[in-house]
Amino acid sequence: MLLGTLDISGQAQQDSLYNTFQLTIKKIGEPVSRCGLGIPDYLTKEEVLNAIHDAFKASGIILTGNYWYETEDVNVILDGYNKNEKIGFLLIEHNKKGKSFFYSKNNHSKQYDSSIVDWQSDITNKIKQFEKKRGEAFLLFLEDKTAYHKELKRQRTTAGKKFAEKIKYLERFPEIKPLFENYFLQYKLDQVLPFPKQNGLRYDLKRHVNNRLENSTEKLAILQSTYRMFSSVIQPTAFSEKINAIFENLHTINADEKFIEQYMILNTFLNYNSNWAPMNQVPAYNELKLEIMNTYSIEYWLNHVHTLDQFKERYLLQFEETNRILENNLSSDQSNNTNTNFILPLEMRENRLAIWLSPNSKEYIALQNEYKLLNEKRDSLSKEFETKSMVKYTAGKEKDKEIKKLFRQHTDKQYLPKTEIDSIKTLIFDEEQVILKKYKDMNLMSDEEEILFKQNLKATYDAIHAKRKTESAYIKEATINRLKEDVKMYIQWARSKM
Repeated sequence: MLLGTLDISGQAQQDSLYNTFQLTIKKIGEPVSRCGLGIPDYLTKEEVLNAIHDAFKASGIILTGNYWYETEDVNVILDGYNKNEKIGFLLIEHNKKGKSFFYSKNNHSKQYDSSIVDWQSDITNKIKQFEKKRGEAFLLFLEDKTAYHKELKRQRTTAGKKFAEKIKYLERFPEIKPLFENYFLQYKLDQVLPFPKQNGLRYDLKRHVNNRLENSTEKLAILQSTYRMFSSVIQPTAFSEKINAIFENLHTINADEKFIEQYMILNTFLNYNSNWAPMNQVPAYNELKLEIMNTYSIEYWLNHVHTLDQFKERYLLQFEETNRILENNLSSDQSNNTNTNFILPLEMRENRLAIWLSPNSKEYIALQNEYKLLNEKRDSLSKEFETKSMVKYTAGKEKDKEIKKLFRQHTDKQYLPKTEIDSIKTLIFDEEQVILKKYKDMNLMSDEEEILFKQNLKATYDAIHAKRKTESAYIKEATINRLKEDVKMYIQWARSKM
C-alpha cells in the first residue's frame, strides 16, 4: 500500500514549510485499521476531489481535471493539474492499479476475460468445452445413476431440479445417450436464461436469442458468452440511448447469421476491458466507446478497440511510473533537486482520509465533554425517577394492603342491624381517610410529576441521539478541513522549491 510518513513533526519544528504528502509505495494496498476500532470509514472519492480542488482554488490555482501528464518516464492521467504552475495531484485508487502492482502475475487469471475480440473462436472453444463436459457427465450418469440423480436433486436451482426429473426414468428407453445429451443441453440453457421476473432490454434480448434460434450448442455458447452482458456497465445518458437503439435494431434483423454477428459484436465491444478496473465505470472511457459507436458501423467497432487499450494503459497506474512520481515528490526536499513538476500523491486508503478524530485532539475532547454532560444529566434523571417510582410503587402496595386489611376486619358484620352497619361504614371511611392522609403526607411523586420526569428524560435521550447524528457530519467536516490544510501546506512548500 502507499503509506504516509507518520513522523513529520521533527521536520515541521525545523521548517515553517514542509512536504505534507511524503508517501512510499508497496505492491498491494490494504485498508488501514486501528486497534479496537476495526476498519474505519473513509472520505469518498468525490469528497476528496472537491476538498483538494477547493484547497488549490483557495491558494489561487485552478486545476484541469483528468489531465494527461506525460514525461520521459511517466504517462498517467492526473486527477488535477495546472500547466502554468506545474503542480497537480494524483489519487492512487485500488481499482486504478494495473497488473504490475500485484505480486502474482496470475492474481486475476480466473477473472472473466473481457478483452476477447475474436468472438468466433471464443464460441468454438465454448462449444468444445461443453461437449467435453457433457461427455463426462454422461459417463458419471452411467457409472451410478442413483448417485448422479441424488446430486442433482440437492441443487436449489430450478434448472437442476428439472434436469433431475427428466433423467429419473431415462433407463427405460433403449437409446439413452441422445436423450441425455438433449436434456443436458436444456439444463445448461436454463442456467443462463433470465428468470421470468428479470426485466430490461438485456434480458429481453437474451429471450429473443432463445426464442429465435433452435436449441443447439451454438446457441448455448452464444448465451454463455453474453451471460455477463452489461452487468457492470454504468453508462451516461447518450451511451444508454445508443445501446437502446441498437437493441431495438437487432430485433429487426431477419437473417440469423447477421443477427448473431451483430449481437456478439455488441456484447464483445461493450464488455471490452470491463473487468479490469472496471473500465466501464470511467465516464471518459464510455465517451470514447460512444465516439467509436457513432463514427463507425457496428461491423467495424472491433477494428478500433486499440484506442480503448491505449486509454486503459494511460488510465491504469503502473507500478514503476507511480513509484517515479513518488520518488520525484520526495526528492524535491533535496538541494540538488532537478524536479520542476510537483505532483501531490494521495492514496485513497491513507490514514488522513479515515473519518475519525484523534483522542488527543481538541475536537474529540470537546465532543466527549458534551457527551459527558448529557450522560450525567440522563443518569441523574433516571436515578431520581427510578427511586421515586420505586418508593411510590412500594408505598402504593402498602397502602392497598392496609385498606384491604381494614375492610377484612369488618366483613363478618354485614348481617348486623342497618343502624350499626351505617355506623361501621362511617368508621371504615374515617380510618381509610387516615390511611390515605398518611401516604399523602409522604410527598410521593404525583402523576403530574411523573409525566414531567418522563418528558425530561425523553428530551435528554433525544439530545444524545441528535448529538450522535451530528457527530458523524462534524467529524467528516473536520477530516475534510484537515485534508485541505495539508494540501495548502503542500502548495506553499512546493512554491518555495520552484
